[in-house]
Amino acid sequence: MEIVKILAIVMTIATVMYVGGEVYAHSNSSRGDVLYAAVLYESEIPPPVWNTTEQLGIVEVIEYENTTSVHINVDLEKAPFPLQEVQPIFQYKGKFYKVSPLWMGYPVPLNLPQQPFGAVSCGIGWLGIGILWLKWRKEDEATNSS
Repeated sequence: MEIVKILAIVMTIATVMYVGGEVYAHSNSSRGDVLYAAVLYESEIPPPVWNTTEQLGIVEVIEYENTTSVHINVDLEKAPFPLQEVQPIFQYKGKFYKVSPLWMGYPVPLNLPQQPFGAVSCGIGWLGIGILWLKWRKEDEATNSS
């Protein structure tokens, strides 16, 4: 039963670190900028309508190796409209990206499943701890009842 307590403490620390990182990634800075996610626009033909980064108020594009998404740092005073609602397409370094309607954490490398990796990992970890706890609790009850 001690191992379940240790695993629970480790998972609590990992979950707090994950949630803290997500909150930090999506919080406003003192300049009034917001960090949004944008995914690669995958199509054989270019989109009929697209914007430049300057038109959308994007002050920085944060790229990650081997991923299909980027984070965009947007100055809210320069943004022409709510980007997550309109979901505009913009061109950056010869590729087209579409602003995501969802808040996204750090992108997952292409060789891993494209899921919210941190949230799925925390969920699986807590599920595993719960199963171990139930298993050992049932064994303890069986031992105590006999």
